[in-house]
Amino acid sequence: MGLIPVSWIHPFAGVLVWSWLSFMSPHQLTWGLATELRLNLIISVATLLGFIFSREQKTIPSNISIVLLFLFAILWILTTISAMAPYLAEDLLTRYLKTFVLLYMIMALVHNRLRLHAFILVIVISIGYFAVYGGLVGIISGGSSHFSGPPGSYIGDRNHLALAIVTVIPLMNYIRMYSENRFVRFAMLATMGLGIISVLVTYSRGGFLGLSAMGAVLWWKSKHKLVSLVIIAVLAVPAFQFMPQKWWDRMDTIETAAEHDGSFQGRLRAWETAFNLAVANPILGGGFSATQDPSVYARYKPADDPTILRAAHSIYFQVLGDMGFVGLSVFLMIFFTGWLNSVAVIRGGNKIPGMEWAVDLSKMIQVSMAGYLVAGAALSMAYYDVTLALIVVLARLRTIVANEQNRVATTEALPRVSGQYAFSKRNI
Repeated sequence: MGLIPVSWIHPFAGVLVWSWLSFMSPHQLTWGLATELRLNLIISVATLLGFIFSREQKTIPSNISIVLLFLFAILWILTTISAMAPYLAEDLLTRYLKTFVLLYMIMALVHNRLRLHAFILVIVISIGYFAVYGGLVGIISGGSSHFSGPPGSYIGDRNHLALAIVTVIPLMNYIRMYSENRFVRFAMLATMGLGIISVLVTYSRGGFLGLSAMGAVLWWKSKHKLVSLVIIAVLAVPAFQFMPQKWWDRMDTIETAAEHDGSFQGRLRAWETAFNLAVANPILGGGFSATQDPSVYARYKPADDPTILRAAHSIYFQVLGDMGFVGLSVFLMIFFTGWLNSVAVIRGGNKIPGMEWAVDLSKMIQVSMAGYLVAGAALSMAYYDVTLALIVVLARLRTIVANEQNRVATTEALPRVSGQYAFSKRNI
């Protein structure tokens, strides 16, 4: 409440508060006035007003990822206009457009190292809360209690929360690497360990696969691979040994899921349904959550599927069913260009003294993307705001590194005389 006027006066502070309310949904964990006041809406309006009237620098990175994000938002609108289940699509469009407005604010205002660090810290605090809470619940219950995020949020489902924690653990490592305070570094290491336990306690097989992929890429990207291997082992081995036998029984079904697991067979049918819908509507798909409508699902489901409806259970098939092959192509290109941005930051930043932070942040976002893209193959979380925000961060990092490269190149090209630049008609 106290940060509402601050968000109006300083729109960047408003972006941080808005991001916190969007990523964590703390108001959904309370009762009474805090829930009823719709704080997210109030903060967003205050921030937008501050953004409009503020004279501070507002720049959008010139980057193909940003262009693709705008195109993605336009496709959201077009696919909703032609949606097969408008009553579902229109509500989701409102939600996703709010997310895009926040992304636009992040693009415009998070434009230097200090602000990037603050923004990453907000992400870590927002999801780190659930990592600590879930880890402690898991330890107290002996690994038998499930938990989930705030109802009605992106992370309300335990499987979705597992994916979110997997995505944010590498960012915790970045905060650990660049925090001068010893307590913060220790807290981040402990939160990473509790985060591993919390993902396991969700009993999400997609989360487990994402955690495995994230750990492998984190080790691959580390500078000191032996030390990193030891740290990963110290965090992971006790966590796996701690889990009860019923967890191991559930994870063992991954190998035989295609033949014997009803849940996985249901996913295959849901994927086939989304594919059939996209084949029939290749340009704009069926609209958001079209397969959640019984009549739509019955029209495109496989002949041997006895169910009334199923969720997509995959970010790829979710977008395919929602937005057709065009939307899926844009979705994949967003992550492909995001990865290219990270590679450019790493290559360019390694050549410039003082840009190590940008290199390490890009590497950790690569690790986050790996975990998200693997875990997301079995979860319907294609429009997750944290992941899309990280795409924006990579675009901004590339701009920062490119500007620094130009500055260094210009400085080196100018002749020096007694420590000062010498100008003449000839060298000008």
